[in-house]
Amino acid sequence: MNQTEKYKLDTAVDKAIQRYMVKQKSICMYPDCEVEAINSHSISEKQSLETLNEQGEIRNLLAPKSRKAYPNKSMLIEDCGIPHASTFKGFCKLHDEMFARLDKSGIKSDKDIFRQVFRSLSYHVFREKVIEVIRPKFKEKLDKEKDEDTHVELDLGYSNAVEQTNTRIEKLDKQRLEVKKILDIMDDKKYTYILTDFTHPDFPVYVMYKKLGFQVPVAVNGKVSFRFRNNSEGVDHNIILNCMPAEHTTDLIIITDKELHTQHSDYLAAIINDDIYILNLIERFMVMNDEWWIKPSIYNNLSEERKQILIEDLYCYGEGFEILGSYDMSIFDELRLQLIDVMDDLAEHRRLHELKKINELPVRESFEKRQKRIQPKFLQPFFIPPA
Repeated sequence: MNQTEKYKLDTAVDKAIQRYMVKQKSICMYPDCEVEAINSHSISEKQSLETLNEQGEIRNLLAPKSRKAYPNKSMLIEDCGIPHASTFKGFCKLHDEMFARLDKSGIKSDKDIFRQVFRSLSYHVFREKVIEVIRPKFKEKLDKEKDEDTHVELDLGYSNAVEQTNTRIEKLDKQRLEVKKILDIMDDKKYTYILTDFTHPDFPVYVMYKKLGFQVPVAVNGKVSFRFRNNSEGVDHNIILNCMPAEHTTDLIIITDKELHTQHSDYLAAIINDDIYILNLIERFMVMNDEWWIKPSIYNNLSEERKQILIEDLYCYGEGFEILGSYDMSIFDELRLQLIDVMDDLAEHRRLHELKKINELPVRESFEKRQKRIQPKFLQPFFIPPA
């Protein structure tokens, strides 16, 4: 495929995605509802996103965006209007009202937590299904490249990718609908604790909630899919992080498969009981996905060198870092310094380690090498070579 054909393919894909996300009609994701969905936020506009607004009536945040411009593809951090941040066509006007309490007063009860869990899972099912829009375009590309020697391998590779993606969406949607059943039997009488988790065997996912006593100036609704090492069952597992800033606090929700909680319960407990570990986890998630919206001054105050490192790490999906590990460069310098100052029991080696993230640039391989290594992963949703 020459550069002109690649450009045409990218243009066709971009138009298909735009139609799906903005123009195409979608049906409400509430069980048994057939009414057309409206565009709504997955993170509260009033309670969270507006608290990051620094531009008055302009109402812009900054967010990652992939831009295709052959022969190069690039990742940028660009303006994103608050009316569009975290939005999806998930629910009709009637059923979107089930989240009105979140938008009015934030998380106050255990049921509020599960309202947000249901909204977040619905958002990610909707986002995952964008692949169904892109697949036909990619299939056309494969068909053009077929010859007698490669057609079987190409067809199998395409089928493998379709099967894996469909399995992942089905699992996520099943969890979402089971959460809805739990939500239906809950009430708002039980006020939530500052730190709580939900491990009941009837719950389809593990959910952890913590209200932080400070604002993390970014909204995140990020999902990372992964497989355990030496996993022979070929099943994708998910971990979803919701970071929802308020004026002086932050609601943090972690949603994971029960398998991940079982294997890493001690580690998750250690993270959630330490504010600096939590900040590290949020930064780690930010370089593994593009579902975040940041207060503009935070990004703008980074040096040009650090901006470039962040953008390149985003392009590579944080390749080379552990999912639950820390990021080796500070994004939130001022907040990091505040947390270091108030944590009297912070060990000296940890204090120095966190300061190093502010004062020194991390060392990376050349972007060209990383780019070459990550390229095959971009194709995985469309083509998985036969074993």
